[in-house]
Amino acid sequence: MKLNYLIKIMFIVFSVIVLYSCKGELIEKVENKSFCDVENVNDSLKLIYGKNDVNVTFKGYNLKNSDVAFSGSNSLNLTKKKKFAFANNFIVEDTTAKYRVTAMVKGNANKVFIVATGKNDFYVQSDSIFERNEDGWQLVRLDFKLPKTFDKGDVVKTYVWNFGGDSIFVDDFSVNVVSLVEKK
Repeated sequence: MKLNYLIKIMFIVFSVIVLYSCKGELIEKVENKSFCDVENVNDSLKLIYGKNDVNVTFKGYNLKNSDVAFSGSNSLNLTKKKKFAFANNFIVEDTTAKYRVTAMVKGNANKVFIVATGKNDFYVQSDSIFERNEDGWQLVRLDFKLPKTFDKGDVVKTYVWNFGGDSIFVDDFSVNVVSLVEKK
């Protein structure tokens, strides 16, 4: 009897090993929800649009700067008095998805947060610089999942917050959905 039990266990373990060894390596697939490089602006309405979508708007037109930019010719200049930019709302389509929000920052990025907020006091913020390039631009990144209290159709607000007193430049703000897919 013990031998039959042991054989069944070994068969299950062997099956699991075979099953998982057949799966390929998983990689991240990043799908862009919205992107803003401060190039698509409407000066008369004082609006900043998403790069390829005029239905997506971002706050911070009054912070537009053409002296320094990561890409294109514009960025937003945040200061001690003007601390917030790129405010954008998105509608939740998948409550189980992982979200990634990024921005390129020039200046003291240690004093910059990317923030996501929503219902029921949901609040998360980035905690570090993800990478730096040789031109002094730094990628700030926030990865998060929504709590189970969120439903499809709920709204999440994302933005950049300069909580330091230094003048900084921010460009290429992006909101993405990240999923794992099998590497081909």
